[in-house]
Amino acid sequence: YYKNSEDFVLRIINRLDKDTSGLMIIAKDSIAQKDIKNIKKTYFAICEGKIDQNLVINKKIDTIKNNGINERKRVITNNGKDAETYIYPIKTNGNLSLVKIELKHGRTHQIRIHLSSNNTPLLGDEIYGKRSKLISHTALICKCLSFFHPYLNKTLFFEVDFPNDIKQIIDLVK
Repeated sequence: YYKNSEDFVLRIINRLDKDTSGLMIIAKDSIAQKDIKNIKKTYFAICEGKIDQNLVINKKIDTIKNNGINERKRVITNNGKDAETYIYPIKTNGNLSLVKIELKHGRTHQIRIHLSSNNTPLLGDEIYGKRSKLISHTALICKCLSFFHPYLNKTLFFEVDFPNDIKQIIDLVK
């Protein structure tokens, strides 16, 4: 569509962190951009440590500023913005856990900082955890996404497969 339209403007509806894979919504026009509603994203992640029961992490997140410029890293603080993360374990081997994640709020780095605050950082997260020999980026994917389509007047659902590097690690989590 972009190649066939000289006046195309990229209208990104939802964003992903640099090292996160998965689904995004891009609107073709400004009307669709403002009318897309009820976006629901489901993430899957591999984190370090053991998660074997459902968790709700409700900790406020704030942006660190240095001379008025946002720093890359966020912090948990009582002065931050509300952030609630729902984590559902799928499987664990004690050292690694595959989890499904849903967000009530969508703060920058919310999943990353909340998992880290639980002492179960995302595998490969160099900001809130550590580099991994198993993967060259964070083991996080926006795997499922749904939204209300304003022109079709119905909710659409999309799902992608795990990338190969994450599939290989999932096989290690017995």
